[in-house]
Amino acid sequence: MFVRNWILPIAFAGIGALLGAIAFGLPGVNLVQTIDGSPVAGGVIPPEQVSVIIDQGKRTGSYLDFYGLHLPGQPWYWAIGIIGAMTFLGYRAGCCFAFNRQTPTAIISIR
Repeated sequence: MFVRNWILPIAFAGIGALLGAIAFGLPGVNLVQTIDGSPVAGGVIPPEQVSVIIDQGKRTGSYLDFYGLHLPGQPWYWAIGIIGAMTFLGYRAGCCFAFNRQTPTAIISIR
């Protein structure tokens, strides 16, 4: 009962978290860096050019490109959200194997 109620949900949650992390390593998931909202040619802003770009009054940013779909917001939030969601789904899948114990209710009848 311990394995079904504790070990399997935790193991499935770990597998779900791993699958969520693997999703960011797929070839169609790219971090796109931008200068004033336009993507940078080559995809990377060299560190020595960042101060020059900021001195010119331009803003740098980034977003996730998920197989051509532009995901708005900070990439770090998407990473935490996707890994967290996959962990929860893995935990719920592991809970399907849990042993459901229903406690019997004592019915006392007074006659």
